[in-house]
Amino acid sequence: MDLKKTALIAEIFGGIGIIVSILYLGYEVSRNAESTEIANHLALIERNGELDLLLMSDPSIIDLIDRGAVEIGSLSGIEARRFETYAQHAFNLWETSFLLSERDALPNDTWELWNKGWCDWLKAPGFRQLWSADLNRVFTEDFQVSVQSCYGSES
Repeated sequence: MDLKKTALIAEIFGGIGIIVSILYLGYEVSRNAESTEIANHLALIERNGELDLLLMSDPSIIDLIDRGAVEIGSLSGIEARRFETYAQHAFNLWETSFLLSERDALPNDTWELWNKGWCDWLKAPGFRQLWSADLNRVFTEDFQVSVQSCYGSES
């Protein structure tokens, strides 16, 4: 075999090697994206669990949130502040899931479940009052639009 044929065969094998490497890299990137989506979902579950743990560890908070969700005006000053802080954390978690979804770091079906749950739960008058009065200003504009679409024209 002469040098030209050997070089041609080496080039062919080199090209095949590059193609295989690119395919493998694509596969690994895809797997990494899936792992990131799962990790993000688990992080959301953990943060939500922290809110749940707070409720379970102090039964008075459940009563406070129930009363605040119906009518913030029924709460004392300190209770209203505690309710607002809880609502802030809930909205932060909702926005986190929204931003992850917007950046394709959370699967759409997962985002839809999170969003539906938050929409249903946070439609209570007290949460709506907080959102409309002041709370909405600390969130991204895109998230504000998303929440408004959840609440409809009533907020």
